[in-house]
Amino acid sequence: KKFVVVGAGVGGWIAHLIAEDSPHLVSGVVGLAADPDFTEDLLWSTLSESDKNSIMENGVHEIQWGDVSYPISRSLIEDGRDNLILRKGKGGLEINCPVRLLHGMRDEEVPYSTALSLADVISGSDVVVTLSKYGRHQLDEEEDFERMRQAVDDVFRNVVSYDLRSPASG
Repeated sequence: KKFVVVGAGVGGWIAHLIAEDSPHLVSGVVGLAADPDFTEDLLWSTLSESDKNSIMENGVHEIQWGDVSYPISRSLIEDGRDNLILRKGKGGLEINCPVRLLHGMRDEEVPYSTALSLADVISGSDVVVTLSKYGRHQLDEEEDFERMRQAVDDVFRNVVSYDLRSPASG
């Protein structure tokens, strides 16, 4: 059996890693405000040298992200570096199933250009990026939910086929 993998934020990054590592299990991917490589591009690059040193020397360091304090560990940074995908170059991410990427243009955490960069590194041709002009990172408006349903439906339409020659086929 194959599955359509749907992931939001970091889950979108993981969904693409699964699709590349286990193509025999994945028939399609839907990424919602996916943030591949965020540990380097959105986190590490914004930290002070003092914070970076504390993480690497002590193994963990609390940082402020908006109004919340998060423990950032050395293992998170190292694991992120081991799984970077946006640096693979055009077509370097070996995914050849249908991919649908949804991203809000008012995403306050992950720039929507990330979705365009991700589409560029995916090797397959069946990749569609949908940008929601007023969508935020959570994609939590009713219109966003409808786009999600449409994206999943679209992937299913492109991967599921029915043998209509037999009455028992579906």
